[in-house]
Amino acid sequence: MDGRPAQEGRSAFAGPEGLRVGERLTDLPLTLASDPAAAGLETEPFLTVTHSGEGISVFDNGALTRRVERVSGGAIGELTYSRAEAAEFGTRYTPPGRTCS
Repeated sequence: MDGRPAQEGRSAFAGPEGLRVGERLTDLPLTLASDPAAAGLETEPFLTVTHSGEGISVFDNGALTRRVERVSGGAIGELTYSRAEAAEFGTRYTPPGRTCS
């Protein structure tokens, strides 16, 4: 769920009117989240990566992670943006993470 491809119109999260964030996927109250503090799935509270790619950068190592709702209440939630991408697109840094619900 990377933000750059969506911003550039190269992913299913891009629509003719722009980003599809907030668009309803289902009427079910589904929430899919990445949460470093999820019980039984805890990870370090900061980012550690070994390579850069879309939505992730080695320059983000040490950045704090947080709960990110990828799907919230059945609608598309937040997309992943490195700090540089967030600055480029005028949005919030959204760390990648282990997906759990």
